Amino acid sequence: MLCATCSPSRDGRRRAPETTGAVRERWDSLNALVGLTDTVTTRPGATMADVVRELEERAESQAAPVVDGVTLASVHAAKGLEWPVVFVVGASDGLLPISMAKTPAEVEEERRLFYVALTRARDLLTVSWSSARTPGARGSRRASRFLDGALEHPDAPRSGAGAEARRTGRRTATVFAECRVCGQGLVTPKEQRRGRHDGCPSPAGEGLLAALRSWRRDEARRRGAPPYAILTDAALEAVAERGPRTEQELLEVPGIGPGKVASFGAELLELLGGQHGKS
Repeated sequence: MLCATCSPSRDGRRRAPETTGAVRERWDSLNALVGLTDTVTTRPGATMADVVRELEERAESQAAPVVDGVTLASVHAAKGLEWPVVFVVGASDGLLPISMAKTPAEVEEERRLFYVALTRARDLLTVSWSSARTPGARGSRRASRFLDGALEHPDAPRSGAGAEARRTGRRTATVFAECRVCGQGLVTPKEQRRGRHDGCPSPAGEGLLAALRSWRRDEARRRGAPPYAILTDAALEAVAERGPRTEQELLEVPGIGPGKVASFGAELLELLGGQHGKS
């Protein structure tokens, strides 16, 4: 049996290298693979075929094997990876987009990278920025322009649905304390946003989820944007399971803010209404 803490990597190292960068990332990846192999092969009757199957399923769902710890990574290095909890820090204009991005094409490339960062989180995402470079300095920085329409934040333009939400003090998303299927308490952020345990059956039919994915694909193509910039997989699943019928209910879905409601809320509700009529 392989040991995740003492098994040598390909170059013979049994301990984590003291350097950072590609060498340490490769060691961590191999160590995570060893740990996953140990976990799978401890199951009764498990073989290496089960390990391969587990890796294929994770690859299909874009879930890499992980080990306990904190990963510090640039947005560029995070592409293709996923973590349960992600903190995106320094999300202010001048950093996102970086001040050296001058042309529209360069700014759009920065926007794409920012959306990559946002979608690395599987369960919980926190985005932060500072108003000043150092404590006590004059606060002249503002949140990144990329946040507008993607997340609710204090620096967002005070107009439309966003202004109404701030005026009334209403939360733009709701979470659940109890499972809507079995009635038991929910613990993880993912379960609380979705409203059910992982093991409880989804109240959403496959037909509705497929229709939502098709709508997202068409909307992304029409806008020339990646699908996750329209709605993330988690937001799509939440929409399917909650079945909102009004803009107010749509705003209560985590991942959907006033900007998205203003952009395509009406057609999304029309799609959901049509699907409700079929059920």
